[in-house]
Amino acid sequence: MSKYFNEKDIEVYRQCFKLYAKEGIVTSADKLGFVMRSLSFKPTKTELENYFNKYKKEDAQIDFAEFLNILHDHIQIENANDEILNAFKAYDVNKKGYLTTKELKAILTQTGEALSNRDVEMIIQEVNGSSKNDKINYEKLIKVLSTPLSSF
Repeated sequence: MSKYFNEKDIEVYRQCFKLYAKEGIVTSADKLGFVMRSLSFKPTKTELENYFNKYKKEDAQIDFAEFLNILHDHIQIENANDEILNAFKAYDVNKKGYLTTKELKAILTQTGEALSNRDVEMIIQEVNGSSKNDKINYEKLIKVLSTPLSSF
């Protein structure tokens, strides 16, 4: 069990798991979300469904050992979002708290795995909606970029 976490963290997770999963198991994605959120994680409903389906045992239950595996998976995702956020902040040399659409277009079309202008316009549309605002909020951008696409 301590493959990913130190003993102190495991004990905190165990206490929380026992407190909210009194039977020692989680039997639904909703219950899984409740336990994870009580530990200050921020999983989406889709992530919770995916975790539950991936880690549930044959009897549709998740025990503490599987719960630790879920936390490990989720920490990787939340850490990735923080890294992306920090990267965008690095481009904000004047520390304005936002990027302009022009700056975002340059970053996304000219660095790393470059996106097409069409893809960038779609992202900006998703972040700003019908607003003609030239400012892109970091948090909203990260939320849009990290939201899984629907499967239909």
